[in-house]
This record gives sequence, C-alpha cells and structure tokens, in this order.
Amino acid sequence: MTVDQGFTLRAPEKVLDIDGFSYPTFYLSIALTPLQAEQPAPNFGSFTIGGTTISQANMIFGVPPMDDALLGLGADPNGGDLPAHGIFETWFAEIAFTFGGTTIGSYNSQNDPGLNPLPAGNALYIEEFLLDTVGLAAGFGLHFDLYNIETKLWQSQTDIDVNTFAPFSHDAEMIPVPPQPPNTGVPELMTPLLMLSGMMLVRRARRND
Repeated sequence: MTVDQGFTLRAPEKVLDIDGFSYPTFYLSIALTPLQAEQPAPNFGSFTIGGTTISQANMIFGVPPMDDALLGLGADPNGGDLPAHGIFETWFAEIAFTFGGTTIGSYNSQNDPGLNPLPAGNALYIEEFLLDTVGLAAGFGLHFDLYNIETKLWQSQTDIDVNTFAPFSHDAEMIPVPPQPPNTGVPELMTPLLMLSGMMLVRRARRND
C-alpha cells in the first residue's frame, strides 16, 4: 500500500509455475477506489502506467476479465469473474502482459517489498510497471489485481474466465489521494516500490458447465 503519486509496481512469479501455464498471458487490472457507481461516470482525471495514459475513455464498469464487462454483462452469470473482494463492481482498466524476460533469485517479497537491488538468479520472473498518478483527482485511489484467463464454451458461446489469480492478501493498492492545500505546488515524484505478489497463485473454483 502506498500514498505516493509516483511508484513502481512489481509483479514477481515463480518460473516453474509460469512455464507450466497453457495460457501464458497475464492481466493487470487497475480499479478505481473507493467503489464507484456506473452512472454518473466518475471524473477521476488520469494516470499513466508504463508511459500510457489511462483516463475515463480507457476504463469500463464491471468485474474483470474485461470481455464480460464489454458485453454489458456486469458480474459473470456463470461465476467465472474475479471475485469481488470489496473492490468490484467498479470502473477499471486492464493491461495484458507476459512474464518471461527478466529473472531474479528467490526472496520474501512480503517482508521486503522494496528490496533493491533484487537478488540475482533464475527462480522468479519479474515485471515492473512505472506509475505516475499526479493527474489523479483527489479522493480517488487505485487497486491492482493480477490474474490470467482461460477461454471455454458456456451456453454454446465463447466465454473468457479467470483461471488463476494472486491471493487478495497479496494485492497492491494506492490509497485515495487526499485534497492538497492551495498554493503548495505539484509534489516531487518519488519512485517507491509497491509489490503485487502472485507467487502463490490461486486457481479459480471450477463449476459445472
């Protein structure tokens, strides 16, 4: 958890786990907090992640994965969405990425999320996302979830479900930005580290189709 307006989000994952997945693409959802209603759409300003600006035009209302929300279904009627865990339904953006580039050694990310430099080795894949939230309006925060998906048939239609996800105890969050006193200027950006640890991925409970 952080209150800083500029930070690096880390997502480590075990090499042996990732190399065994049939669906190697992972997704990072970035949800507005506190919970937002669908209408009126919140005027939260914007933020950037990895140099990409996210504004209202890049977010949708619902529950990840994004396919159900785009179809206007809201929470998945077949139970394949990410569990709500006090965050959804709300406005969120989704970023796809794959592990497989940089590897590091094993370490306890919960006890030392800001470890720098990271240990050398080949136990974990690591992905880092640089965020700048100076443009985020006061009163809004961001919540991050990590998951991957699977595609299957449901009622004779192609459906995208969450397959595995990082335990919610490992979620990362930027708490809502407090109102700034007048004439204080723009705070200088720092780059603290925020950990989104998926190193104990949970498999989504299966249901009968």
